[in-house]
Amino acid sequence: MNRSVPTNATCLTCRWFNIISDEDEAIFVGDCRRHAPSSTGWPTTSESGFCGDWQSDYTPVVRT
Repeated sequence: MNRSVPTNATCLTCRWFNIISDEDEAIFVGDCRRHAPSSTGWPTTSESGFCGDWQSDYTPVVRT
């Protein structure tokens, strides 16, 4: 599957990123929830990280 990845494809815009830091901090820190946690928990990453498993956090609205 060949999918294009936008230039803003970082953890901050990824659907798997769960922010755990306060809004007052300069850089958001969060958990990556892409894969199951290990014995030490979810992997921690910063907002500017990128692992290659990025998926858009945008969900289109579908009217029925």
